[in-house]
Amino acid sequence: MIDEANSIDNSKYLAIVGKYIVNNIPYMRYLGMINLESTTAGNIYNQILSFCTSNEISYHKIIHFGSDGASNMTGNQTGVATRLKEINPFMTSIHCISHRLHLAGKDASDEVEYFQQYEKVLRSLYSYFSRSHKRQDLLKLMQEINDEPTLKVLNLCDTRWLSLSSSVYNLHQIMNSVIAALNDDMLEGDGHARVLLEKLDCDFISVTMFLADLTNILKRLIKIFQSDNLSLSQYKPNIDATIKEITAEFIGDGEISPNYGMIFKNYLVQNHYFSVPSFVKDYSLAMIKAINNRFPDTELFSLFKIFDPNELPDIEDDLNLYGQSEIEFLDKFYGDTRLVNDAFCEIVEKGQLIEEWNSLKFYLQSHKNIEMNFIEIWKDIFDTDNDFSFNYPNLTIIIKIALLIPFSNAHVERIFSEMKLIKNKLRNKMDINTLNNHLMILLNGPDVRDFDFEKAYKHWANKKRRNSCY
Repeated sequence: MIDEANSIDNSKYLAIVGKYIVNNIPYMRYLGMINLESTTAGNIYNQILSFCTSNEISYHKIIHFGSDGASNMTGNQTGVATRLKEINPFMTSIHCISHRLHLAGKDASDEVEYFQQYEKVLRSLYSYFSRSHKRQDLLKLMQEINDEPTLKVLNLCDTRWLSLSSSVYNLHQIMNSVIAALNDDMLEGDGHARVLLEKLDCDFISVTMFLADLTNILKRLIKIFQSDNLSLSQYKPNIDATIKEITAEFIGDGEISPNYGMIFKNYLVQNHYFSVPSFVKDYSLAMIKAINNRFPDTELFSLFKIFDPNELPDIEDDLNLYGQSEIEFLDKFYGDTRLVNDAFCEIVEKGQLIEEWNSLKFYLQSHKNIEMNFIEIWKDIFDTDNDFSFNYPNLTIIIKIALLIPFSNAHVERIFSEMKLIKNKLRNKMDINTLNNHLMILLNGPDVRDFDFEKAYKHWANKKRRNSCY
């Protein structure tokens, strides 16, 4: 998995994380940081190959490539993923599901016209208060008078649609104070305040309350997606649950009316509103459509869900044909010899994968309805059945490939958060080697509670004494 970011001195860095299996459990490990001269696909590709060579990592064994989905990473013609697949045809490219959810939100906003205008008003509000200490002080005074929390009006991030959640989370709690502060400025002759106040009408307030509820639903899904140990058994069910919750809260089902969330519903009741603006339902439908478009069932890694025992059909007769099309696709994808300069040997023995599957699906019945996720179930099988790898050698490889799918780039992004704490304003001249050493210790080193300080002291004390020079 890779991602890029700028440091405090505007240096461009590429962080690389590896995912591998130890004792039948998938782990993530920080591998290193690369200083990029440019962020073009060609340069990133060359730097990755150089990094793999210098660290003795065989790109033939890299089975997945995870990124944020930017064009330089996943472009169909010259993207990094496309170039890597040219030297390893079995490599799959995974677009971070957290980023895809951000894109789904942006797609929905683009489809419903009012929400494009709404985001412009949010930016104008942020600009109005953030550029004046006098206005900020007035807002704080109004918050004290209205007994509202002391919160700031937050800006939106162009690259993160769900930054909207933080903005509306604050705004819905201090709406009365914001309106009061603008009204006070307007009475003082501030024309800008008058224009903003006119835009903060009933529709704007309704959307703010609605989005405070909707983004809470999406934030729960994001939190699940950002887990380092997200498994196949959690992926689709959580997306389906989110769609059902949006439907129940803001669309309704047949004769059942929507609940309208908690924040939005309280606002409607307190203000005696008996009708809901049509854009609430329109936007909810657009969001569901965008989620379905951004998370299709046709992706390669969605085929691996047949190896989740909890997905097995309840009727035994249905097992005969269960997973047939999926296993045939996997058998062809991983079982065919590919040509890349020289022959690239198949990963599994073609045909044998299908034969093993015809037996395995009945074997997995004994693990159905066990309260374990995909990772836990397969760890249990590999740990307790010593003959499994011998009986199912090809499926063992495929299942480990499934366990290594990098669903989210959140782990890589957390590395950049740590980087910004290490290379800060006071240490902005830190070079890449020193930064990398700090990150290696911080991210891959032992827990401080397990660190042997006495051993470290003895190692230092036994080193050759260096005389000070004055």
